[in-house]
Amino acid sequence: SIEPSLPITRTWCSPMTRCRQTYAAISGGCTSSSSYGHPLPNPTIHADLREIELREWQGRLRQEIIEQDSDNWNTFKKDPRLLRLDGGLFAPVLDCWERGLSNWNVIRSDAAAAAKLESTNDSEDEESAVVFTMCHGAIGQCMLLQALGIDIEMYGKSRRYSFDNCECIEIEWADEEECSTRWRRVHPVVTKWLSTSASQMMDSSGGLSCGR
Repeated sequence: SIEPSLPITRTWCSPMTRCRQTYAAISGGCTSSSSYGHPLPNPTIHADLREIELREWQGRLRQEIIEQDSDNWNTFKKDPRLLRLDGGLFAPVLDCWERGLSNWNVIRSDAAAAAKLESTNDSEDEESAVVFTMCHGAIGQCMLLQALGIDIEMYGKSRRYSFDNCECIEIEWADEEECSTRWRRVHPVVTKWLSTSASQMMDSSGGLSCGR
């Protein structure tokens, strides 16, 4: 089980309907749960937390894409970074990666500003800011890799960093540090903490890409 948590002080959510519905369901559960006992704050709806954009693939069945756009599909499976849609003009994974970096900038800057305001107003003891972010699998994978300082080359290459529906991870990230300290999965199964340095040793290609 997860040890008792500090109250979540900031929440962020994708604008996509399914994500907002999931957030509402989780928020209701937190409010009524005796094990957590803290209602979630209303989320900041942030456009760049939306799912990866697949342009002409959107809404199509996987088998249909495999049969009708086999070259692009094979590229996507071999090296997702190289996929180009919309007549070769749009790179879905690169766009998602850049949005991930932007999300970290916004989320961490907001948390730092809120913590500074709190300590200035009425708190002598600084508590860690706890931020909850509700997004989607692809953008979540980008943001996890970035928090760990692992290059985009690992995107789509390891189940370790991918997300199934409703999976949740916890990341510890100190203020002003380039990369997080450690991380773990907390739903549906709680895993042991894994240090960022250990993840980098296992999977980094050498170039750090932490959110800044």
